[in-house]
Amino acid sequence: MTPPPPTPKQIILGALLHDVGHLAGIREGGARMITKGVVLGAVNHEVIGAEYLARLRFPPAVTAFVRRHVQAKRFLVATDAGYYETLTEASRMTLEHQEGPMTEEEARSFAQDPQFDAILRMRRWDEKAKDPEAVTPPLEHYKDMCLGFLRESEAAASKAGKKI
Repeated sequence: MTPPPPTPKQIILGALLHDVGHLAGIREGGARMITKGVVLGAVNHEVIGAEYLARLRFPPAVTAFVRRHVQAKRFLVATDAGYYETLTEASRMTLEHQEGPMTEEEARSFAQDPQFDAILRMRRWDEKAKDPEAVTPPLEHYKDMCLGFLRESEAAASKAGKKI
């Protein structure tokens, strides 16, 4: 059964939280990505972040963005001739730790993901968000969105008789 498409709020939260695994992984003492003496974040941060958010009861529609954003970067580097040039130096360095561009077989498999288009869109937002001149809502906006989303999730689980 194909899961329903992600809602706009789920896409926004997935985009907002996609790198949370760097913080969680470093806090938990996990392995770090280091290139040229620079700590770039936690190894496997996409898996760490997705699992962290799942423990907080974020649904698969959100955690999929976190889990798949590195694959999206690898896909785009492999299939879009100009994409690599849009990456920051740090993102290029982390790519070295993330198996580099996808193979043709990996790219074909990744393209079958039900959220493929939304994940690629979110990945492109990630690159645009690194623009220091970008205008975004204040952090409080996203905090309220996260808390509201978690309250809704808790209420739905309580209604279904699940303990949170």
